[in-house]
Amino acid sequence: MQHQDYNGWTNRETWLINMWFGQEFVYHLIKEDGVSDAKTLKDIIVDYILPEEGDGGSLNGYIRDVIIDAIGEVNWEEIFDHYEVEPENYNYDSKGNWIGNVQNENGWTP
Repeated sequence: MQHQDYNGWTNRETWLINMWFGQEFVYHLIKEDGVSDAKTLKDIIVDYILPEEGDGGSLNGYIRDVIIDAIGEVNWEEIFDHYEVEPENYNYDSKGNWIGNVQNENGWTP
């Protein structure tokens, strides 16, 4: 499945999560810490971005609501799947945008 709505990702919100957290944080969570599903990945990143009110978090009111709405638009499965496969199975277009996993004779690589 190819995602090309925003720089090769489902939408801008998904692209931004990848840009800010992907290469080091998400990769580490999946490959080193053993995060095994998109929901757990989402929960960890959301807790990092939005600490519980009263835990020293300074995001309240309108800004917090905007961030929560944006987080709701993120395609967490796409983020998880992107880092779950090995880098040699990534498929990028000529501009470096991810367009899906490499297709082999049996279909898309896992």
